[in-house]
Amino acid sequence: MAALSYNVRYLSAEDYMQLLYNMDTVLQQQYSSFEDIHECYYYGQMFRLKEINDDTEDVILNDQSVIEEMRTSDFYSSIEPDYNLPITEDWHDLIIDRSK
Repeated sequence: MAALSYNVRYLSAEDYMQLLYNMDTVLQQQYSSFEDIHECYYYGQMFRLKEINDDTEDVILNDQSVIEEMRTSDFYSSIEPDYNLPITEDWHDLIIDRSK
């Protein structure tokens, strides 16, 4: 939504980058790792699909296998270093003025 708002010029570049900074900061404070975010997403999907689908057991087993596959494939270990980087406000010199 933030990218769309920026692309249609509803948000300025400064507002867009500040919004991304705020979201990144909150996510890093709320979740201990990308794996944690990913698990929460998949469990949310399982509960949502349970209300839609009568084949709940199949959906839950399938989503749990996806989570386990991500753990064993080194997916999380390859992206965790990026997740744990400190978040800084270093974009101010990168902003392009699109009003011209």
